[in-house]
Amino acid sequence: MTSDNPTATEGKSVDAAFSSPDTAIIVPTHNSAQILRSCLASIQAQTTPCILVVVDNGSTDDTVAIAREFADIVLQVGPERSAQRNAGAAATNAPTIGFIDSDMVLPPNVAREASEAIRAGATAVVVPERTLGEGFWADVRAYERTFYQGSDAIEAPRFFSRVGFDAAGGFDEAMTGGEDWDLGIRIAEHGTQVRIQPVILHH
Repeated sequence: MTSDNPTATEGKSVDAAFSSPDTAIIVPTHNSAQILRSCLASIQAQTTPCILVVVDNGSTDDTVAIAREFADIVLQVGPERSAQRNAGAAATNAPTIGFIDSDMVLPPNVAREASEAIRAGATAVVVPERTLGEGFWADVRAYERTFYQGSDAIEAPRFFSRVGFDAAGGFDEAMTGGEDWDLGIRIAEHGTQVRIQPVILHH
């Protein structure tokens, strides 16, 4: 697991990386200004305190400015999502780590239920997703997702125990696609995977 040296920019508080919340949520971004605010607001509204880390990859729009409004830590890391996610995880010592895309919106109890599952012994937690959008292709994508909801072979975990994540070596930074499933397969060697009920809205 290797990353470019992350460059920290101002968030709410860099010291929050080592404060009390048990859960850190990492959001990789690149020119995500149009969709980012609703994502970060949903993380900030979780019923359990979370450390919010946004890891940007050279955005040229207002992504970083929006991130600074919400995030505890904002980093600049590239070149791909795997490196961004690994750098975000390394920025905290939280025992539960979640990875959420910038086009997702979380119901308020996701972090709490995922953290409870990790504390109960799970190594990885799958959160069901529902596709939202307008137009034909959005409808096709939503229909496609109904075929594999509930399948451990297809749905990739979003939350991990720190111990399991580190033991598996984090995301493979040589991969630019399929890295979610790759980590899910590798981390299965280090513990159990469970599924929780709240549904992520994926725009």
